[in-house]
Amino acid sequence: MLNRDLLRTEALAALRAAGPLPRAGSYGRLGAIYDLLDSLLSDGVHLEAMRGPWRVDVAAPPRRRARNRVSVECGHARITVESEQRGRELAGFLNWCEVVEGDLIPAAVAASRSSRRSGGLLVGTTLGHD
Repeated sequence: MLNRDLLRTEALAALRAAGPLPRAGSYGRLGAIYDLLDSLLSDGVHLEAMRGPWRVDVAAPPRRRARNRVSVECGHARITVESEQRGRELAGFLNWCEVVEGDLIPAAVAASRSSRRSGGLLVGTTLGHD
């Protein structure tokens, strides 16, 4: 049987370990999160069907030949992922675990950063993959 609370705790620890990044577009480390996603997917959990506040955003690349920028968002929290598929899985996983923005970004930090935007991405609140 899946223990949602334990998976939520592991997910939050892995996301916090990835840490906020100094500039938008940088990538952190999400290997531990992807391991959790793969485990749930292999157990038959349909992550993409999970609904909640986390959603996938696909932004056009800043340069012509660059790839689309894919992120998973909830309020001021933004996690950059390598593909739209991984984004849908991660959004479903975070919704399934009932992770909220405040779990990743303290309310005071989110409020102070709400007006500081760079190219549509919030500076310092982006997490990413390897």
